Formats: sequence, structure tokens, C-alpha cells
Amino acid sequence: VGDQILKGIAEISNQNTREQDVLARFGGEEFIMLLPNTSEQEAYMIAQRVRRCIAEHDFLIHDELSLTATVSLGIAKFLPEYNLKKLTKCADMALYTAKHQGRNCVVMYYPRDEI
Repeated sequence: VGDQILKGIAEISNQNTREQDVLARFGGEEFIMLLPNTSEQEAYMIAQRVRRCIAEHDFLIHDELSLTATVSLGIAKFLPEYNLKKLTKCADMALYTAKHQGRNCVVMYYPRDEI
């Protein structure tokens, strides 16, 4: 059932992003999305649209059981001094902030002195 939900989340995410955006499974139940040439505001709007569409979707399991799901999303802006590891860590920090804020929300990471 978990895999069916994850596949559904991936499909909904792909349907609500642009052609140039890239979605990939990054861990057990984590995905990473690359949004090239996108402002912070645009990234936030895309993330909110994906989050809302997932929360509003009924996942039909084995043609008999309907389930709902929510997602927490963390956003990090790529900066020239970031490598992939640092960028991923920033997005992960925003994700865990979203989870601690009650889930089913989007949080933007803002750089601090040290991460």
C-alpha cells in the first residue's frame, strides 16, 4: 500500500510541475525536486500546489479502500557557494521544520551563518 501511495504522490507531483522540472525519489519516502530557473516565490507556489493536490486526492487502494495523504515540503535556494550536499542539507532542514510545524506544509530554508 505504501508503494502505491508513493507512486501516486510522484504522479501528482509530476502533473503539477513544469516540463523542465525534475522529480526523483531520494530515500524511502522522500523525493527531491529540481526547479531550474525558478524564483523563491515561484518555487513556493509550485510546492504549495503540489502539497494541496496531494492532500485533496483520494488514493484508491485495490479498488476498495480510499486513503488520503499529506506531505511536508522543504525548499532551499541554490547559491553559487553550495555544492549538492549542502543544498540537500538545507532542503532537509526546511523539511524537518515543516514536519515539526504540524506537517502538511511548505517551509523555505533561509541561510544562516553555519549549517
